[in-house]
Amino acid sequence: MLKASLFQNLSSARSFVLVFSSVSVYIVVLLSLLALAMTGCDPDWPSHGKSSRVVGEVTLNDQPLVDARVVFLPKAMRINGLFVPSSFGTTDAQGVFKLKTGYDNELIPFGDYTVLISKMVEVSSNDNTGDDASDDRVRREVVPGQYNRHSILTYELSTQEAFDRPSFELTSE
Repeated sequence: MLKASLFQNLSSARSFVLVFSSVSVYIVVLLSLLALAMTGCDPDWPSHGKSSRVVGEVTLNDQPLVDARVVFLPKAMRINGLFVPSSFGTTDAQGVFKLKTGYDNELIPFGDYTVLISKMVEVSSNDNTGDDASDDRVRREVVPGQYNRHSILTYELSTQEAFDRPSFELTSE
């Protein structure tokens, strides 16, 4: 009788340990998610610090650069412990772009940025080979690498105005 009672107690103790360990795993996961939410990845980031809307313009050889992708990469990935998101926009027919973050927020945090500008166009692959037999389409970068892959462009966003208006005058030389 003592063995049966001990076995039942041992069995219920194992059940308690299993339930307790499952609950503790959930608690650890929830606390980790809460800590992550408090220290970064905050879609309302600009409301915690100084920020501005950014509308700018891009020209290539003194002509508006149409349908180009403009990306602002923060040089400091965190400010005051908060994640600083990259910002991006696409130029219109006048070469004008408006930046947004990945959270679709138009307020861009103040700080130093590396700027990447890129425009891909589709061309026929036989444009380079002279072979009329194959008409495969390939994508080619229009903007020189010094403005995208190996960008020399930087921008400091620190204006107190409602909008910041950077202008990038690129050359293909």
